[in-house]
Amino acid sequence: MNTQRLETVPTAGQTATVRAATRWGRLLSRGALGSVAVQAGGIGMTFASQVGLAHLLGAGAFGQYVYVVAWVNLLCVAGRMGLDLASLRFIAEYVSQQQPGRLKGFVRHSVAWVGLVSTLISVAGGGVMWYCFETLDHRLARAAWLGLILIPVLSLQGLFTAQLRAMKHSILCQLPRQVMSPSAIVTMTFLAAVVTGQATGATTALSLNVLTNVVLTVLTGLVAFRYLRSKFDGAAVATETRVWLSCSVSLLIVAIVQVVNLRLDVLMIGAMLGMKEAGIYAAAAQLAGLTTLGLVGVNMIAAPMIAELHAKRCRDAFQRYLTNASWMITLITIPLAIFLICAGQWLLGLFGSDFTAGYSALGILVIGHAVSALAGPVGFLAILTGHQREGAWILGIAAGMNMVLNVVLIPRYGLHGAAIATGVTTIVWNLAMLFFVARRLRVNPTVLSGPLEH
Repeated sequence: MNTQRLETVPTAGQTATVRAATRWGRLLSRGALGSVAVQAGGIGMTFASQVGLAHLLGAGAFGQYVYVVAWVNLLCVAGRMGLDLASLRFIAEYVSQQQPGRLKGFVRHSVAWVGLVSTLISVAGGGVMWYCFETLDHRLARAAWLGLILIPVLSLQGLFTAQLRAMKHSILCQLPRQVMSPSAIVTMTFLAAVVTGQATGATTALSLNVLTNVVLTVLTGLVAFRYLRSKFDGAAVATETRVWLSCSVSLLIVAIVQVVNLRLDVLMIGAMLGMKEAGIYAAAAQLAGLTTLGLVGVNMIAAPMIAELHAKRCRDAFQRYLTNASWMITLITIPLAIFLICAGQWLLGLFGSDFTAGYSALGILVIGHAVSALAGPVGFLAILTGHQREGAWILGIAAGMNMVLNVVLIPRYGLHGAAIATGVTTIVWNLAMLFFVARRLRVNPTVLSGPLEH
């Protein structure tokens, strides 16, 4: 267990870090605003694409599409082995400490490991699909075959975007998944419907998803390599395999339970209530996710800086940075939550008349996400300061709680039950993580830490 705390009083070598906190605050303000702007544009693009897909596919086929994508996202987390999160820590550390050999070794090994493991997961999934094919709905099975192809593609894309993020290219790293992919998929699906003269299905949409993301993964990998190469070009490879794998295993557990907490409700609704209900709930869940726009946007900038500031071990600068971050998150979150609750039914109606049935679930999920955002970047504070094991325990207990609540509440209350299970679990794990971070690191990542500093 890592029991180190940040120093309260800076040493002579840390004085510059304290003075630099204001500079970091300005960088946070500029970078986070740009990141939030890209996030907002990306979320708007994703929302428009999901509305378009819902109309083009219909509630049933749209439900199949989001059900397969939810499984793909879950398996991609395993395929990335936690190395995307580890990249945020190790790349930031190796660059700031000028260790090009270790940086080169980590980048090479992480790409090889993710490529191999994600491919093996895809092949294993294909074996399971082949064995169970006769018992599955054939339309859903065909869509699932395409989903298997996406696993290594999106696993590598996630690693490459994490590398860009660790290098503080927070806006560039968001473009493939947030903007380019959704816009390309819905455009090509629409064109396919026009050319064929008939409604498209989940299989067509997933085929276009695969095509789009193969191209984006190659391009993202080339861009990431270009930026990283300038930091380690000519250096001899140095390895810390045991350190990397030990950290990545803990981070993998954290990542898996996080995505389980986010996707479990959609998967269980699809299994227990049907594809149409899964599609309706997925639309509500996606809208509710807008509540965390401020948190996600700030985290894009904050994650590598959290690792860097923690490595310098100066609590005053660290707390000052977190205070500014928490105020930016709060000022974005509260208006968004109010807007979504007030306009939620109308927004769901854009997907189609069937989707307004998810309005109550939307309201419940918005409350849970708002508490999550207002708690601050507690997840990154735990995993990027060497406390990933404790964070994994908290998230693991929350995932178990989420599963039990979904099993109990979905049969009785349907979509509302799933929303209550997810909302309650989200609040519980964020408050537990906030308590842990405040006690262990002696920092406060909420607005209660003090006024906004310039």
